[in-house]
Amino acid sequence: MFKSNKAWQTLAVVAVFVLSLPMTACSQSSSVRSGEQWQPVCLDRFVIEVPPSVEVGASNVVYQGGYNFPGVKSIGATGIKWNGVTLDETHATNEQGLEIFHTVAIRRVGDSESLEKAIKSYEERIRSLTESRDREKPEGRSFIQDVIDGKKRDLAGTLHSYKVSGFASVDTSDAFAMRDDDGYKIGYLDPTDHRVRYFEGQLSPSEAAIESPEAAAQEYERFRRIYHRREVIDIPTGPGYCTAHGFIDEPADYKPQEGDALNLPFRSLKYPNLVFILIVDSANPNRPRNAMEQENPNVVTTKDLQNLKGMAAAGALAALGQIKRTYGPKRIEMAGQSGGRLYGREYHNKGYLEENGPATAYEFEAEVMGVPGQTDRPHIKLQMGAALADAPDLRKGQEPIRPALKGQVPPSFEEGLKIFEEVVKSVRLRLVAQAGADVKGVIKASNDPAVGTSAQ
Repeated sequence: MFKSNKAWQTLAVVAVFVLSLPMTACSQSSSVRSGEQWQPVCLDRFVIEVPPSVEVGASNVVYQGGYNFPGVKSIGATGIKWNGVTLDETHATNEQGLEIFHTVAIRRVGDSESLEKAIKSYEERIRSLTESRDREKPEGRSFIQDVIDGKKRDLAGTLHSYKVSGFASVDTSDAFAMRDDDGYKIGYLDPTDHRVRYFEGQLSPSEAAIESPEAAAQEYERFRRIYHRREVIDIPTGPGYCTAHGFIDEPADYKPQEGDALNLPFRSLKYPNLVFILIVDSANPNRPRNAMEQENPNVVTTKDLQNLKGMAAAGALAALGQIKRTYGPKRIEMAGQSGGRLYGREYHNKGYLEENGPATAYEFEAEVMGVPGQTDRPHIKLQMGAALADAPDLRKGQEPIRPALKGQVPPSFEEGLKIFEEVVKSVRLRLVAQAGADVKGVIKASNDPAVGTSAQ
């Protein structure tokens, strides 16, 4: 649904031909809330408010299936990577859903027959290389010996992997913990909300030194201690990290790892067509601190036009008839960070076209660049797309990907802009209980203003 930055830049080419129409929407959003108490939701280390009630997406019940909503797929949200660990929280499922993840893990466990084949292959290759080395002139033997040494290391690694890989013992039948060389795959079915929780990462050096699959059990036990199931209306009060449907305890001095990122969808059921995606990752020291200093996605230069060739030129011409108007970039603040920008595009009545028909009536994006090394100032990007229902006349063989939106229409472009700006202004760092305070658990959000304030 949401196009990549590259796709947005390609579409920007048509802004040369399509006039940016005057905007009648104003940034004042008093009419948006109209005295309504918006509902807070916690994602990453931030709180965001949306019109009640809020729904946060979940993972498909398949390995690395991406995040979406029931009946609203193909929205481009990829999930979570925390502390080097990939995390899935699925839609409600059953034992068969857990078995899907279990089967993926099983495929990574080698058997004796596979081990014998691998050993034989390495030994034959080493033997062949050794014979070649012995026939080689002295000056050429060194290189071949380096290759032989590499193959011997590979053989030793294979033997180690088969020795330590396998399933560890866990305390319930609705869970598994598997070691894959020096990595692990953990899954369990929560009996309360019936979602599979799946964790995949690398063992610590001390755990990797354990020459047994039982090292994976330590990671299983650790995540059962630090990860807690959470309703989306629950706002944690202690230090930690909000996932889509859970919370991870963190020490107060925790520093995110390079490559950690959150990419999750959420929406208000009051406006089910407005799909938000929050993206949080580390600030890039090689990018400008001020988002307004980046290339304007709604402006194209003569040089840009000259660089369009082949399929890119064809794509620009195809997009020409789709953009109705552009908005911004506009300077904003978000999550206590200045130097951000907001921009968007509206498409003609049929919406931006994808393979199965109109997908998006309009899109907005807000971004702040963050400060490298500061947990409280990461790079943040918030997107909102006005999703459209599947085309009524799908081609033969096509299956609907947004059946839940059938008959539903998004708000107007002007109203959508007001809602988006209000959501952007609500993004803030979650206040945490002071260090040393004996406070654990969550605060359940409600329409009570006092509760809403204390939960922030």
